[in-house]
Amino acid sequence: MIVDANPPIESLVQAAQNARWTMTKVCFEPTSVPKATAVSQNDQFMSAVTYAFPNLDELSAMAGMEGARLDTDEEIKSAARSVLKRMNEKECHLIITMGADGAMLASKFEMKPTVFQHFEAETITANNCTGAGDTLTGAFIHALLNGCSEAEAVRIGMEKALLSLKCADRAISPDL
Repeated sequence: MIVDANPPIESLVQAAQNARWTMTKVCFEPTSVPKATAVSQNDQFMSAVTYAFPNLDELSAMAGMEGARLDTDEEIKSAARSVLKRMNEKECHLIITMGADGAMLASKFEMKPTVFQHFEAETITANNCTGAGDTLTGAFIHALLNGCSEAEAVRIGMEKALLSLKCADRAISPDL
Protein backbone atom coordinates (compact mmCIF):
# COMPACT_ATOMS: atom_id res chain seq x y z
CA MET A 1 0.00 0.00 0.00
CA ILE A 2 1.32 3.44 -0.90
CA VAL A 3 0.21 6.57 0.94
CA ASP A 4 1.35 10.13 1.29
CA ALA A 5 0.65 12.54 4.14
CA ASN A 6 -2.20 14.40 2.41
CA PRO A 7 -5.26 12.48 3.72
CA PRO A 8 -6.59 13.08 7.24
CA ILE A 9 -4.56 11.26 9.88
CA GLU A 10 -7.58 9.14 10.86
CA SER A 11 -7.78 7.79 7.31
CA LEU A 12 -4.06 7.08 7.20
CA VAL A 13 -4.17 5.24 10.53
CA GLN A 14 -7.13 3.12 9.46
CA ALA A 15 -5.53 2.26 6.12
CA ALA A 16 -2.20 1.44 7.75
CA GLN A 17 -3.80 -0.72 10.42
CA ASN A 18 -5.81 -2.58 7.76
CA ALA A 19 -2.61 -3.14 5.79
CA ARG A 20 -0.83 -4.39 8.89
CA TRP A 21 -3.70 -6.77 9.67
CA THR A 22 -3.39 -8.28 6.16
CA MET A 23 0.42 -8.29 6.36
CA THR A 24 0.64 -5.75 3.54
CA LYS A 25 3.71 -3.53 3.44
CA VAL A 26 3.06 0.20 3.82
CA CYS A 27 5.07 2.74 1.81
CA PHE A 28 4.90 6.33 3.04
CA GLU A 29 5.81 9.54 1.22
CA PRO A 30 5.93 12.37 3.84
CA THR A 31 5.00 15.12 1.31
CA SER A 32 6.23 18.15 3.32
CA VAL A 33 7.80 19.07 6.65
CA PRO A 34 4.52 20.13 8.33
CA LYS A 35 2.74 16.99 7.14
CA ALA A 36 5.71 14.75 8.03
CA THR A 37 5.70 16.25 11.52
CA ALA A 38 1.99 15.71 12.06
CA VAL A 39 1.77 12.18 10.65
CA SER A 40 4.98 10.88 12.23
CA GLN A 41 3.69 11.77 15.70
CA ASN A 42 1.06 9.04 15.37
CA ASP A 43 2.53 5.79 16.71
CA GLN A 44 -0.31 3.65 15.31
CA PHE A 45 0.49 4.84 11.82
CA MET A 46 4.27 4.78 12.13
CA SER A 47 4.33 1.24 13.56
CA ALA A 48 2.72 -0.03 10.35
CA VAL A 49 5.15 1.70 7.94
CA THR A 50 7.69 -0.52 6.16
CA TYR A 51 9.14 2.04 3.72
CA ALA A 52 9.36 5.81 4.08
CA PHE A 53 10.90 8.29 1.63
CA PRO A 54 11.84 11.49 3.48
CA ASN A 55 14.22 14.19 2.33
CA LEU A 56 16.59 15.55 5.00
CA ASP A 57 14.15 18.20 6.26
CA GLU A 58 11.32 15.68 6.49
CA LEU A 59 13.61 13.18 8.25
CA SER A 60 14.54 15.84 10.80
CA ALA A 61 10.84 16.55 11.39
CA MET A 62 9.96 12.85 11.65
CA ALA A 63 12.73 12.43 14.24
CA GLY A 64 11.22 15.22 16.34
CA MET A 65 14.04 17.60 15.44
CA GLU A 66 12.12 19.95 13.13
CA GLY A 67 14.34 22.77 11.95
CA ALA A 68 17.58 20.98 12.88
CA ARG A 69 20.03 20.68 10.01
CA LEU A 70 21.37 17.22 9.35
CA ASP A 71 24.81 18.07 7.97
CA THR A 72 26.87 14.97 8.69
CA ASP A 73 26.40 11.26 8.07
CA GLU A 74 26.31 10.70 11.83
CA GLU A 75 23.52 13.26 12.30
CA ILE A 76 21.55 11.67 9.46
CA LYS A 77 22.09 8.17 10.87
CA SER A 78 21.06 9.28 14.35
CA ALA A 79 17.82 10.81 13.05
CA ALA A 80 17.19 7.71 10.91
CA ARG A 81 17.64 5.37 13.88
CA SER A 82 15.14 7.45 15.84
CA VAL A 83 12.53 7.14 13.09
CA LEU A 84 13.22 3.46 12.36
CA LYS A 85 12.57 2.59 16.02
CA ARG A 86 8.97 3.74 15.55
CA MET A 87 8.36 1.96 12.24
CA ASN A 88 7.40 -1.68 11.53
CA GLU A 89 9.27 -3.76 14.12
CA LYS A 90 9.93 -6.73 11.84
CA GLU A 91 11.37 -4.85 8.85
CA CYS A 92 11.60 -1.19 7.93
CA HIS A 93 13.52 1.03 5.54
CA LEU A 94 14.12 4.73 5.07
CA ILE A 95 15.13 5.93 1.64
CA ILE A 96 16.52 9.35 2.50
CA THR A 97 16.98 11.77 -0.38
CA MET A 98 19.85 14.19 0.08
CA GLY A 99 19.83 16.32 -3.07
CA ALA A 100 23.25 16.61 -4.69
CA ASP A 101 24.65 14.31 -1.98
CA GLY A 102 22.61 11.38 -3.28
CA ALA A 103 20.53 9.09 -1.13
CA MET A 104 20.92 6.92 1.93
CA LEU A 105 19.18 3.62 2.53
CA ALA A 106 18.69 2.85 6.23
CA SER A 107 17.36 -0.65 6.91
CA LYS A 108 16.39 -2.30 10.17
CA PHE A 109 15.31 -5.88 10.64
CA GLU A 110 13.96 -7.43 13.83
CA MET A 111 16.71 -7.96 16.43
CA LYS A 112 19.50 -6.81 14.08
CA PRO A 113 21.48 -3.56 13.99
CA THR A 114 20.54 -0.87 11.51
CA VAL A 115 22.40 -1.04 8.20
CA PHE A 116 23.18 2.11 6.21
CA GLN A 117 24.15 2.37 2.55
CA HIS A 118 25.01 5.65 0.83
CA PHE A 119 24.40 6.14 -2.89
CA GLU A 120 26.31 8.94 -4.63
CA ALA A 121 24.41 11.25 -6.94
CA GLU A 122 25.43 11.82 -10.53
CA THR A 123 26.56 15.40 -11.06
CA ILE A 124 24.11 17.15 -13.38
CA THR A 125 22.58 20.54 -13.94
CA ALA A 126 19.06 20.20 -12.57
CA ASN A 127 16.42 22.03 -14.56
CA ASN A 128 13.58 21.32 -12.13
CA CYS A 129 13.72 19.65 -8.70
CA THR A 130 9.95 19.36 -8.36
CA GLY A 131 8.91 15.74 -8.81
CA ALA A 132 12.33 14.14 -8.42
CA GLY A 133 11.48 12.62 -5.04
CA ASP A 134 8.14 11.35 -6.31
CA THR A 135 9.89 9.84 -9.32
CA LEU A 136 12.43 8.11 -7.08
CA THR A 137 9.64 6.75 -4.88
CA GLY A 138 7.59 5.42 -7.79
CA ALA A 139 10.58 3.87 -9.53
CA PHE A 140 11.79 2.33 -6.25
CA ILE A 141 8.42 0.68 -5.61
CA HIS A 142 8.18 -0.48 -9.24
CA ALA A 143 11.64 -2.06 -8.92
CA LEU A 144 10.68 -3.83 -5.66
CA LEU A 145 7.53 -5.20 -7.25
CA ASN A 146 9.71 -6.59 -10.04
CA GLY A 147 11.95 -8.49 -7.62
CA CYS A 148 14.81 -6.06 -7.03
CA SER A 149 16.51 -5.70 -3.66
CA GLU A 150 16.16 -2.42 -1.77
CA ALA A 151 19.67 -1.36 -2.83
CA GLU A 152 18.94 -2.12 -6.49
CA ALA A 153 15.62 -0.28 -6.18
CA VAL A 154 17.39 2.83 -4.80
CA ARG A 155 19.81 2.82 -7.75
CA ILE A 156 16.92 2.49 -10.23
CA GLY A 157 14.94 5.19 -8.41
CA MET A 158 17.88 7.57 -8.56
CA GLU A 159 18.42 6.85 -12.25
CA LYS A 160 14.77 7.64 -13.02
CA ALA A 161 14.81 10.75 -10.78
CA LEU A 162 17.61 12.11 -12.97
CA LEU A 163 15.18 12.12 -15.90
CA SER A 164 12.78 14.32 -13.94
CA LEU A 165 15.61 16.59 -12.75
CA LYS A 166 16.67 17.15 -16.37
CA CYS A 167 13.12 17.95 -17.50
CA ALA A 168 12.71 21.74 -17.62
CA ASP A 169 9.01 22.02 -18.38
CA ARG A 170 7.43 19.32 -16.18
CA ALA A 171 7.73 17.93 -12.66
CA ILE A 172 7.84 14.34 -13.93
CA SER A 173 9.69 13.45 -17.11
CA PRO A 174 7.46 12.23 -19.94
CA ASP A 175 10.23 9.70 -20.70
CA LEU A 176 9.22 7.60 -17.69
